[in-house]
Parts: sequence; structure tokens; C-alpha cells
Amino acid sequence: MQRVSDSEQTLFSFNTAGLYCFNDEVKKLKTKFIKPALIILLSVISIMISLYWNEARKEVVYICPNFKIGNTKADVIRQLETLSVASYYIDTTAAGERIIFSSEFGLIRWNAINYECVIEIDKKQRVKSIVRP
Repeated sequence: MQRVSDSEQTLFSFNTAGLYCFNDEVKKLKTKFIKPALIILLSVISIMISLYWNEARKEVVYICPNFKIGNTKADVIRQLETLSVASYYIDTTAAGERIIFSSEFGLIRWNAINYECVIEIDKKQRVKSIVRP
């Protein structure tokens, strides 16, 4: 049987199936780099989500005061169409319509930290009331 040098033995070993596999030292080295890389990746993702949500929050906080009682629905929609991060949707109610303009994005909705501006539209297509964040 041929003797394997120490340097080769530390990287690979011959298992019973006849295939080369990593030794424990290589596995330890691999996990030594994977954990920090995973932590950095998760940190970057959470920072990006936080920045994105903050931009949506700022849109709600700065645009909502532009709406006044008596404005037309078309004016409200025109301003809401300029949004880049925040979102809005329209609900039909018995008294007219309700436009909910919020900092939620995608399918994520965190009620505790969600900024909303609720705009009630009457049957005459005019703003009836506004609930600001």
C-alpha cells in the first residue's frame, strides 16, 4: 500500500467507497468562513430592508400632509402615482371609497411599524377626511 504524505492527508482522505472526501480540518476551516459570511450577508439584507422601509415611511410622512379636505380623487391619485417606494390601494365603502397609502411593501406587513395615511373619498369624488400617521 502506498503511503500518503502528511500534506495530502490533511486535505483529503480515502473513504470506504473509494472516493475522496474532506477531512475534519477542512470542514472546520469551511465552517470558520461560512458563519461570518452568513452573518455579514444577513446583516446586509437587514440593513437594506431597513433603509427601504425608512424611505417608504418618509414618503408617507411627507406626502400625506399635501392632501386637503375637498381635493378631488384625481388629484390624490396623481400625487400617489409619483411614489417610488410606498404603496397604496383603494377600498370601496358604503360612503364612497377609502385610499390607504402606507409604508408597507410587497407582502410584508408589520402592523407595529407600518405608517398609514387613510383618505376617505365621498360619492362626489372629493376628499372627505384624512387620518395622518
